[in-house]
Amino acid sequence: MKAFGVPTDRVPEWIASAGSLTRCDLEDFTSISFNLKQAVQKNAGRRIRIVTDVISPLLVLNPQPTMYQYWSRLLGDLKQSDCVLLAPALGLGTGPCALA
Repeated sequence: MKAFGVPTDRVPEWIASAGSLTRCDLEDFTSISFNLKQAVQKNAGRRIRIVTDVISPLLVLNPQPTMYQYWSRLLGDLKQSDCVLLAPALGLGTGPCALA
């Protein structure tokens, strides 16, 4: 986390398919959006970083035009809250998200 300039005194909040309090279900991309927006609202007033590895799996599981529209809308909403989104285009994981 130090490599990304994230203070180590704050523990990341994970949104994952397993092992976290908040679930990430790749079959339900609207819940991913809802959970990310909830986390941003919970951290209002703080600049946060969102690191996600769900773009590639969502593009494989859903029609491409739907996902472009989904991500455009979600990114627009997240920009208004002054958070940083790190999202590798070719993720290979099961789709976790981390908030720091």
